[in-house]
Amino acid sequence: MSQDPRTVLIREPGNRTYNPAVSISESAKELWEYAVLSENVYTDGWSVPSPRTRERASDTLSLRSAEKLEAYSDACAPEGRLPLSGWKMWDNFPSETLRDKARDVGLYMEVWEKTVSPPIVAVVFRGTEFFSWRDWMSNFRWFSWLLRFLPT
Repeated sequence: MSQDPRTVLIREPGNRTYNPAVSISESAKELWEYAVLSENVYTDGWSVPSPRTRERASDTLSLRSAEKLEAYSDACAPEGRLPLSGWKMWDNFPSETLRDKARDVGLYMEVWEKTVSPPIVAVVFRGTEFFSWRDWMSNFRWFSWLLRFLPT
């Protein structure tokens, strides 16, 4: 409750406590690509994305000039993915069988690889879809479990 609103707390894997607070802007410089992946996972489904969507996903625009800034704004139109250079989506994952099973339970994920050495692989899941009753019931499951332990 006393955390400065301009800081973020990060807990490293395997640690039970948070690291010391760091500036949001410093953290965002390192993690912005994951925010883009998290936004883009809601754009397409497991149907084959259009060539234009694939092109946008791997666009290599930078923000060094007004023309490129305008091009970047055009590329970020609401109907498409935000461009993210250096990342490539795994086209054949998951398998068609696993996709069918995931659809049955309302699960959607994408796997992306950043072409650096060593490569970085990100598995990106969709969260709650606002108009999905199944998602809301899943989110409230923990609450109903907790109610069993409260005194009446």
